[in-house]
Amino acid sequence: MDTNVLNKIEEQKLIVIISAQRHGSTTLCRKFDNHPQCVCLFEAFGPGGRLSGFSTDTDLEEHIRSVIKSHDWMQKKYLVIKIFLGHNISLKQILDLNYETNFIFLRRNLLDSYNSYKKALLSGNWGTTPNRQKNGKGQTNYTKPSGEIKRYTDYAHELTNFFDNNKKILNEKHIKYDEVWFGEVISDSFEISKYLK
Repeated sequence: MDTNVLNKIEEQKLIVIISAQRHGSTTLCRKFDNHPQCVCLFEAFGPGGRLSGFSTDTDLEEHIRSVIKSHDWMQKKYLVIKIFLGHNISLKQILDLNYETNFIFLRRNLLDSYNSYKKALLSGNWGTTPNRQKNGKGQTNYTKPSGEIKRYTDYAHELTNFFDNNKKILNEKHIKYDEVWFGEVISDSFEISKYLK
Protein backbone atom coordinates (compact mmCIF):
# COMPACT_ATOMS: atom_id res chain seq x y z
CA MET A 1 0.00 0.00 0.00
CA ASP A 2 1.24 3.50 -0.85
CA THR A 3 3.13 5.10 2.11
CA ASN A 4 1.10 8.35 1.95
CA VAL A 5 -2.15 6.38 1.95
CA LEU A 6 -0.91 4.22 4.84
CA ASN A 7 0.09 7.28 6.89
CA LYS A 8 -3.35 8.87 6.42
CA ILE A 9 -5.10 5.64 7.44
CA GLU A 10 -2.88 5.25 10.51
CA GLU A 11 -3.83 8.76 11.66
CA GLN A 12 -7.53 7.90 11.62
CA LYS A 13 -9.49 7.35 14.82
CA LEU A 14 -12.26 4.86 15.38
CA ILE A 15 -15.59 5.61 17.06
CA VAL A 16 -17.49 2.48 18.09
CA ILE A 17 -21.18 2.75 18.95
CA ILE A 18 -22.29 -0.24 21.03
CA SER A 19 -26.05 -0.41 20.78
CA ALA A 20 -29.08 -2.36 19.58
CA GLN A 21 -31.97 -2.02 17.17
CA ARG A 22 -34.54 0.65 18.08
CA HIS A 23 -32.06 2.56 20.22
CA GLY A 24 -31.53 5.48 17.81
CA SER A 25 -28.22 4.24 16.41
CA THR A 26 -29.09 5.08 12.81
CA THR A 27 -29.96 8.65 13.85
CA LEU A 28 -26.66 8.94 15.74
CA CYS A 29 -24.73 7.48 12.81
CA ARG A 30 -26.33 9.96 10.41
CA LYS A 31 -25.25 12.82 12.66
CA PHE A 32 -21.67 11.57 12.54
CA ASP A 33 -21.85 10.89 8.81
CA ASN A 34 -22.98 14.48 8.15
CA HIS A 35 -19.82 15.82 9.80
CA PRO A 36 -17.07 16.59 7.25
CA GLN A 37 -14.38 14.78 9.29
CA CYS A 38 -16.37 11.57 9.69
CA VAL A 39 -17.40 8.60 7.62
CA CYS A 40 -19.92 6.27 9.20
CA LEU A 41 -19.97 2.64 8.12
CA PHE A 42 -23.19 2.03 10.10
CA GLU A 43 -23.61 -1.73 10.78
CA ALA A 44 -20.22 -2.46 9.24
CA PHE A 45 -19.97 -5.96 10.73
CA GLY A 46 -23.63 -6.90 10.34
CA PRO A 47 -24.89 -9.14 7.52
CA GLY A 48 -23.87 -7.47 4.25
CA GLY A 49 -22.05 -4.66 6.09
CA ARG A 50 -19.03 -2.99 4.51
CA LEU A 51 -16.58 -4.76 6.84
CA SER A 52 -18.40 -8.08 7.16
CA GLY A 53 -16.42 -9.90 4.48
CA PHE A 54 -13.66 -11.26 6.69
CA SER A 55 -13.05 -14.58 8.41
CA THR A 56 -10.78 -15.90 11.16
CA ASP A 57 -8.07 -16.30 8.51
CA THR A 58 -8.27 -12.62 7.55
CA ASP A 59 -6.17 -9.84 9.06
CA LEU A 60 -8.97 -7.55 10.24
CA GLU A 61 -6.82 -4.44 10.27
CA GLU A 62 -5.64 -5.04 6.70
CA HIS A 63 -9.25 -5.73 5.68
CA ILE A 64 -10.37 -2.38 7.15
CA ARG A 65 -7.51 -0.55 5.42
CA SER A 66 -8.42 -2.16 2.11
CA VAL A 67 -12.07 -1.04 2.43
CA ILE A 68 -11.01 2.51 3.41
CA LYS A 69 -8.71 2.75 0.40
CA SER A 70 -11.27 1.28 -2.03
CA HIS A 71 -13.83 3.94 -1.02
CA ASP A 72 -11.28 6.76 -0.90
CA TRP A 73 -11.98 7.53 2.77
CA MET A 74 -8.35 8.29 3.70
CA GLN A 75 -9.13 12.02 4.12
CA LYS A 76 -11.64 11.36 6.90
CA LYS A 77 -10.27 11.66 10.44
CA TYR A 78 -12.90 9.45 12.10
CA LEU A 79 -14.32 6.07 11.12
CA VAL A 80 -17.62 5.40 12.89
CA ILE A 81 -19.16 1.94 13.21
CA LYS A 82 -21.91 0.44 15.30
CA ILE A 83 -21.88 -2.97 16.91
CA PHE A 84 -25.01 -4.94 17.76
CA LEU A 85 -25.52 -8.27 19.49
CA GLY A 86 -25.02 -10.98 16.86
CA HIS A 87 -22.66 -9.03 14.60
CA ASN A 88 -19.60 -10.78 13.23
CA ILE A 89 -17.21 -8.97 15.56
CA SER A 90 -16.19 -8.98 19.22
CA LEU A 91 -14.99 -6.14 21.40
CA LYS A 92 -11.70 -8.02 21.84
CA GLN A 93 -11.11 -7.90 18.08
CA ILE A 94 -11.76 -4.14 18.10
CA LEU A 95 -9.36 -3.65 21.03
CA ASP A 96 -6.65 -5.58 19.16
CA LEU A 97 -6.70 -3.04 16.32
CA ASN A 98 -4.05 -0.31 16.18
CA TYR A 99 -6.61 2.48 16.28
CA GLU A 100 -7.19 5.14 18.89
CA THR A 101 -10.79 4.28 19.71
CA ASN A 102 -13.66 6.09 21.45
CA PHE A 103 -16.50 3.90 22.68
CA ILE A 104 -20.09 5.08 23.01
CA PHE A 105 -22.84 2.99 24.60
CA LEU A 106 -26.14 4.10 23.14
CA ARG A 107 -28.97 3.05 25.44
CA ARG A 108 -32.74 3.15 25.62
CA ASN A 109 -35.31 2.02 28.14
CA LEU A 110 -35.58 -1.67 27.21
CA LEU A 111 -39.37 -1.88 27.43
CA ASP A 112 -39.64 1.11 25.07
CA SER A 113 -37.13 -0.39 22.63
CA TYR A 114 -38.87 -3.79 22.81
CA ASN A 115 -42.27 -2.28 22.01
CA SER A 116 -40.72 -0.34 19.12
CA TYR A 117 -38.90 -3.49 17.92
CA LYS A 118 -42.09 -5.56 18.08
CA LYS A 119 -44.09 -2.87 16.27
CA ALA A 120 -41.44 -2.70 13.53
CA LEU A 121 -41.44 -6.49 13.10
CA LEU A 122 -45.24 -6.53 12.80
CA SER A 123 -45.60 -3.46 10.55
CA GLY A 124 -42.39 -3.57 8.52
CA ASN A 125 -41.79 0.14 9.31
CA TRP A 126 -38.28 0.49 10.81
CA GLY A 127 -38.18 4.29 10.89
CA THR A 128 -37.02 5.34 14.37
CA THR A 129 -37.96 9.00 14.49
CA PRO A 130 -41.66 10.00 14.34
CA ASN A 131 -41.00 11.88 11.08
CA ARG A 132 -39.46 8.83 9.36
CA GLN A 133 -42.29 6.61 10.57
CA LYS A 134 -44.96 9.06 9.40
CA ASN A 135 -43.35 9.45 5.96
CA GLY A 136 -42.81 5.69 5.61
CA LYS A 137 -39.08 6.20 5.04
CA GLY A 138 -38.26 3.13 7.11
CA GLN A 139 -40.85 0.89 5.43
CA THR A 140 -39.74 -2.56 4.28
CA ASN A 141 -41.53 -5.67 3.04
CA TYR A 142 -40.19 -7.66 5.98
CA THR A 143 -42.74 -8.52 8.68
CA LYS A 144 -42.90 -11.32 11.22
CA PRO A 145 -45.94 -13.14 12.70
CA SER A 146 -46.47 -12.16 16.35
CA GLY A 147 -46.01 -15.79 17.49
CA GLU A 148 -42.41 -15.75 16.23
CA ILE A 149 -41.36 -12.60 18.13
CA LYS A 150 -39.27 -13.26 21.23
CA ARG A 151 -40.73 -12.50 24.64
CA TYR A 152 -39.76 -9.29 26.42
CA THR A 153 -37.99 -11.18 29.22
CA ASP A 154 -35.71 -12.93 26.70
CA TYR A 155 -35.10 -9.70 24.80
CA ALA A 156 -34.23 -7.75 27.97
CA HIS A 157 -32.01 -10.53 29.29
CA GLU A 158 -30.00 -10.76 26.06
CA LEU A 159 -29.47 -7.01 25.74
CA THR A 160 -28.68 -6.46 29.41
CA ASN A 161 -25.99 -9.15 29.21
CA PHE A 162 -24.66 -7.68 25.96
CA PHE A 163 -24.24 -4.19 27.42
CA ASP A 164 -22.95 -5.41 30.81
CA ASN A 165 -20.40 -7.80 29.31
CA ASN A 166 -18.96 -5.16 26.98
CA LYS A 167 -18.77 -2.60 29.79
CA LYS A 168 -17.01 -5.16 31.96
CA ILE A 169 -14.36 -5.73 29.27
CA LEU A 170 -13.67 -2.00 28.98
CA ASN A 171 -13.70 -1.46 32.75
CA GLU A 172 -11.22 -4.30 33.31
CA LYS A 173 -8.87 -2.67 30.81
CA HIS A 174 -9.47 0.79 32.35
CA ILE A 175 -10.79 2.09 29.04
CA LYS A 176 -13.13 5.06 29.32
CA TYR A 177 -16.40 5.14 27.44
CA ASP A 178 -19.36 7.46 27.03
CA GLU A 179 -22.99 6.56 27.58
CA VAL A 180 -25.77 8.38 25.80
CA TRP A 181 -29.51 7.78 25.75
CA PHE A 182 -32.08 7.57 22.98
CA GLY A 183 -33.93 10.73 24.04
CA GLU A 184 -30.74 12.79 23.79
CA VAL A 185 -29.75 11.44 20.38
CA ILE A 186 -33.08 12.08 18.65
CA SER A 187 -33.13 15.67 19.91
CA ASP A 188 -32.28 18.35 17.32
CA SER A 189 -29.98 19.97 19.87
CA PHE A 190 -27.75 16.89 20.29
CA GLU A 191 -24.12 17.66 19.38
CA ILE A 192 -21.52 15.08 18.35
CA SER A 193 -18.55 17.47 18.65
CA LYS A 194 -17.65 16.28 22.16
CA TYR A 195 -16.96 12.79 20.77
CA LEU A 196 -14.50 14.10 18.17
CA LYS A 197 -11.40 14.31 20.36
